[in-house]
Amino acid sequence: MGGGSGRRGEKLAKRPPNTVRPFLARLRAAGKATLGAGADVPLDGLSAALLRIDDRQGRVGTVTALARLGPAPAARVPAPPPIPAVPAHPIAARLAAGEARRLIASVRAGQRATLETEGCDAQTMGLEPEAHALDDGRALILIPCLMGAYQGSSLAFIASRRGPGAAKRLVLPIPYIGNASERSDADMFTEVSFDRATGTLSMAAKGRGLADCGLAASWIWNGAAFRLSALSLQQACGGIEPGDWPTLFRSRQ
Repeated sequence: MGGGSGRRGEKLAKRPPNTVRPFLARLRAAGKATLGAGADVPLDGLSAALLRIDDRQGRVGTVTALARLGPAPAARVPAPPPIPAVPAHPIAARLAAGEARRLIASVRAGQRATLETEGCDAQTMGLEPEAHALDDGRALILIPCLMGAYQGSSLAFIASRRGPGAAKRLVLPIPYIGNASERSDADMFTEVSFDRATGTLSMAAKGRGLADCGLAASWIWNGAAFRLSALSLQQACGGIEPGDWPTLFRSRQ
């Protein structure tokens, strides 16, 4: 660790709190940590971050606190909230022969104004439209819209399988504290995929080609609507491992 406060070669592992706490104390007193072959990580703001964790978890003033220890017993720490259940929903329905082509053409025609408003390109190399049955009466339609240097985005619609009808554009929540109101919903799905074995619609939007920042989310169809099942976000592009983004929401299936 940098800052003239300790030796190199510390290893992180899952250990009891009483062995981790001295290590955290050294980190708070240091100016930087050196990882691997000379990769320095500044530690500015670490104490504030640890105190924020203590506050959110109700640990301030307890013997389990990371930053602000106190005499209160561990029993004073409130139990974590239960992880919500968003069960998988395997899709048994199947599209008939030629139905996917018909549904895609119908949505393209009926949503022409939406596609134009969103500035969708006529040619999106590497992206193909998709149609997936949700049940006997509805289908999920994915229409490619934009293709960037390393990822593409699509619009999603719920369409009726029972004759001509207006398709409804799919807009899904991506809630997190601090999210700007204009970005609080997903109406454009980047690197989108649908898994009929679990009924899961997933997306992953990289902030840049290194994938050291970005947003990933998934929603599970419950027979009536898509429910958020997972959300990860890394806003700062700081050279972390690709896709290693903090989890903001998770569920159990």
